[in-house]
Amino acid sequence: MIEIPGQLREHNEVNERRREQLAANFSFALGTGRYIAFNDPMAHQIQYMVQETETRMARFRTEPMRRWALGFSCLAFVWMGVPLAILIKSADYWWSFGLCFIPILLVYYPVFGLALELSKKGTWPAATLWLGNIVLAAIGTWLMRKVIRA
Repeated sequence: MIEIPGQLREHNEVNERRREQLAANFSFALGTGRYIAFNDPMAHQIQYMVQETETRMARFRTEPMRRWALGFSCLAFVWMGVPLAILIKSADYWWSFGLCFIPILLVYYPVFGLALELSKKGTWPAATLWLGNIVLAAIGTWLMRKVIRA
């Protein structure tokens, strides 16, 4: 975790140099009329390396958020599970646990998995890893209102 900011800076600098190299090559090709240079395999290789570095940087940005979101998921589970268990009013612990665990399996993990995959690719920002916690907290708040009003 301590090394992530340094790695991000380093990868960002490398990508900046690669982009400058591509811009210089394309400017030179435009200036000299060598339009065939746009299909240069070396330019495609540099573009691929820039894209790979961007993906790696997205994974670096995702990691701290993933750890924090997973750490606070327990709080979201309890926030949703307690009012649900109160509403169930069952003496059977396993039945209550099973009914509280179903929303976690059907809501939290699919939302978290989707957000994790898309944030690792760089499609979504890393903060979307909190969506599962927010959804469970909203369900828990709604259930808590039902418990208080009942």
